[in-house]
Amino acid sequence: MYRFITKIKASLKIIRPLNCIIAGFSIFLAGYLSNNYDIKLPQMLFLPIAGILVTAAGNIINDIFDIEIDKINRPQRPLASNILSVKFAKSYYSILVIISIILSSYVNIYALSIVIFSNIIIFFYSYRLKSLPLIGNFTVSFFTGLSFIYGGVAGNYIHLTFLPAFFAFLINFIREIVKDCEDITGDKELNLKTFPILYGTNKSIKLANILLGILILACYYLIYIKQSIIVTSIITFIIILLIFVMQILQKNKFTQASKILKICMLIGIISFLIK
Repeated sequence: MYRFITKIKASLKIIRPLNCIIAGFSIFLAGYLSNNYDIKLPQMLFLPIAGILVTAAGNIINDIFDIEIDKINRPQRPLASNILSVKFAKSYYSILVIISIILSSYVNIYALSIVIFSNIIIFFYSYRLKSLPLIGNFTVSFFTGLSFIYGGVAGNYIHLTFLPAFFAFLINFIREIVKDCEDITGDKELNLKTFPILYGTNKSIKLANILLGILILACYYLIYIKQSIIVTSIITFIIILLIFVMQILQKNKFTQASKILKICMLIGIISFLIK
């Protein structure tokens, strides 16, 4: 019984539930915005569920290809620790991909196309693209932003999803660079060619800070177009957190910076709900 419960917990852990929830919420938010703040079912139900399944499947296939890396960087992960077998993970991955395609087909051809495209590219990202400096980081961030565009395909005001898509892309791109700095020891042992390995953590921090500066400017633009006291307060808090991230990056506190960036993303998503 204990072994069964352990396997169930590992099956949840491997899909990264928090990441899946963020993706699902982002898609729901985009659909909500693109419908001009009106909820329409069943599209608003199928869209985020399919997106969650794509995200979950992507996390599984990533762990399958990363099993040797994770034995060094994250030995507690389900596959690296042998709690789940690779055979089980492959079956799990395949089922989630198939269900995501079926659900998206009930929305429209655009949603179906994005889901099929995403499943294919995420597979190749895990297999090859992630080992290419910045291209892998860009790919992950692109799909984070794409989740908003995907959520908007069921509505008539898809242009309202462009700004949150850019915000999500940029903050995730920064976080990907920070995570590469965090994993540099294990990545070196496996001869990976990430940006921090090729150019050093100092240049990586400088790049992250430049992108953080662009993100802060985007935050000010959001304050300008929203002209809301509540939004201004929320975005000001995010700006303070982003400046703090700049400071702790100088001290090589990459894990802490990564966590704060994820918090900023969650708070930022919520701010887009406010008219």
